[in-house]
Amino acid sequence: MIVNLDENAVRGLLQMEELIPAIASALADLSSKKAVQPVRVVLPVADHSGFFGVMPAYNGALGAKVVTFYPQNKDVHTHHGVILLFRPETGEPIAVMDGRLITEMRTAAASAVATDLLARRDTNVLAIIGSGVQAAAAPAGRTGQGLTGRMRTVPPAVKGSRSVGVKPQRRSRLVMRRSSFPARLDFLHQLSHRTWAVSASSAARQTPGP
Repeated sequence: MIVNLDENAVRGLLQMEELIPAIASALADLSSKKAVQPVRVVLPVADHSGFFGVMPAYNGALGAKVVTFYPQNKDVHTHHGVILLFRPETGEPIAVMDGRLITEMRTAAASAVATDLLARRDTNVLAIIGSGVQAAAAPAGRTGQGLTGRMRTVPPAVKGSRSVGVKPQRRSRLVMRRSSFPARLDFLHQLSHRTWAVSASSAARQTPGP
């Protein structure tokens, strides 16, 4: 029987505390060539201004993410996707999972791993470039929902965050969602003295600079 997990089911099962070490292990396996992950294949859907992508991988588990990107969408999300799992011994399909939340949490967990490996221990300000979904996933709060609220690897000296984005409404919503983690809106030229930054933007135009 093929298991089907929608976004609500994924939300109830996927925990950031378990995801972060899993992502760290997967990245290490990819670097050591233990994991097999070809470059994704992207098929243009030119007459509808969209894109269809396939991203397979094998590392003990066998699966693929199938995703669409329609940047002109107005009343629905621009990104949609599912993750398919197969039994590696026989190739039988065993699960179909909603891919939106998995992708969001996966990317935030990868940022946590990078933070653990690269951030200085005396870092005291988190700078985030972008104000969309990934930015919201990263710094929601130390004790709330989101990356810095769940991970153990944020440098203990971090006391607040600065946000950069080209859309004022998104920036404002981002600050509201991070009420438990002190935040302020900044322009790019105010980040020159920050000690590290997370880039979380798919903006088609350049963020304004100094």
